[in-house]
Amino acid sequence: MSKYSFLPFFSALILLFATFVSADFTVIGPAAGSTYTGGSTVVVQWKDDGESPALDTFDTLQVLICTGPNSGIDCDNITPLATLTTAADIDAGKTSVVIPPTVGSNGLWFFQVYALKADKSSLWRYSARFTLSGMTGTARKATSGSDTTRPAGGSVAGSTVTSGAEYSASFTVPYPLQSGPTKFAPMQQQPGTKVTVSVASRRFPTSAVTYYSSVRKSPDAVSTITPGWSYTTGVATNYATPAPNPSINSYYPASAKLASLRASASAARRLRRRWVD
Repeated sequence: MSKYSFLPFFSALILLFATFVSADFTVIGPAAGSTYTGGSTVVVQWKDDGESPALDTFDTLQVLICTGPNSGIDCDNITPLATLTTAADIDAGKTSVVIPPTVGSNGLWFFQVYALKADKSSLWRYSARFTLSGMTGTARKATSGSDTTRPAGGSVAGSTVTSGAEYSASFTVPYPLQSGPTKFAPMQQQPGTKVTVSVASRRFPTSAVTYYSSVRKSPDAVSTITPGWSYTTGVATNYATPAPNPSINSYYPASAKLASLRASASAARRLRRRWVD
């Protein structure tokens, strides 16, 4: 039997992980069933559960607007509605946001409150669903009531995904805020049946490039995971009549074309000799 024991190490590891996951909060506002119009100012409220570490020890707290069923959450992670970076603002437990009418269509929406620490651990929770009207956007089609329960939310410690629910929710976390060996990218969008805009615009902001001054022992990122398509494409047989054979469609043999070229070249040589003489 080894004289060294790994029990203290594992005990400390479990204690460290338990300390992280014990932090929790609940989004208490807006209330379920609330109704707003696009462009309205809405107060988003959250409540810390009082466990350590406190929510105000997180370095950044963002509020995103989302729609979709619990199995396919679609958040506008390009333009957060609010970004809080001080302990006082986070500890206040509320912030006011303006809902842009261009973010999507009328229907059911909800907020994601995302908290990030300097060590890259993160925690996110969702509000109850509310109804938006007067929306003018086409980028997101809001749901109409298939899911009535709020999404469960999740947490990531050191970018380690620990469950299927957290794996799915990781795709809703803004890409620039992710870190660690694995990142989660949004699903690739497919073109529609018609062009609805006249000026091209960037869907995601450009990312910064940082060059290393020395060789690193390990990469900052190992892989990026992209979810599969949430839809299927159909396949159909092409029943169009084939084009006619070349002999029917004004076909001529290549040798005839070559013969005419040779004749033209020969005539040109004769004319050239006559001019020189």
